[in-house]
Amino acid sequence: MSLLDDLVKNYFNKDLATVFIKVGIANEKITEINRQSLKEVTLAQWLLESARGKSDLAVNANNFAGLKWRFPDMKGFAEPLKIRVPSEPEEVEFCKFTDIDAFIIGYWKFLTRTPYKGLEDYTNTPENFLGFLKAKGYSSDPKYVSKVVDLLPEAQKLLANAGRVTIPASVEQLQLIRAPKEVELGQNFRVEGVARLADSGKVLSIMIDDQFPVASVTINQDGKWQFDFVFKQEGDRRMIITINDQTLEIRIKVVVPFDHKDIT
Repeated sequence: MSLLDDLVKNYFNKDLATVFIKVGIANEKITEINRQSLKEVTLAQWLLESARGKSDLAVNANNFAGLKWRFPDMKGFAEPLKIRVPSEPEEVEFCKFTDIDAFIIGYWKFLTRTPYKGLEDYTNTPENFLGFLKAKGYSSDPKYVSKVVDLLPEAQKLLANAGRVTIPASVEQLQLIRAPKEVELGQNFRVEGVARLADSGKVLSIMIDDQFPVASVTINQDGKWQFDFVFKQEGDRRMIITINDQTLEIRIKVVVPFDHKDIT
């Protein structure tokens, strides 16, 4: 079994509510549905950060998230390890974890630090969670959010396979799988859904605020569909997605970006 397989299996079986209580995250503010979403998006994050479990940090330190050593916050949860990584010009102290279980707990402990205060209020969608982390200095990559979101389907599949979960192959009408309730101005986000198998190959009609059409989106052979979008104007926005006599309405709040003064 590979290191990545071990990570996925361990994370699938981990109760995030218990982890949150242990590290001091306000668990009561995060619903069970959002905890599942957090599992998926953080696994996608770790796939990116660790090169799918093959980075030196992952192999030598059980650190799948590129977490740097922070004293005294991480004392008792990890040990410092000086190592050179491709993203740094010289050796830097990173967190070294004893095993994968310690990493999972340590990752969430890392996010209880001062720069990430208020994290619980941004756990309703993957995009909001990632946007919050990036704005607080977790990553300087301007495309960080979209890179992680692109890996969400892979992370979801890995977790589904770990639990031998069968994803329904067909639905009776147009359904939404995922869409954020709130995004930042200029932030790329993804909308995903599923349609009847009988509608595969057909094109969805998508309108923004009843007047701005989105480029055509074709329904895949398995009934699934998705598209990326970026709002360039803040405010309460509305998407209408239709095919034949079926309609979905999505309301999204577009806010100005976080200020970037805080850093990790």
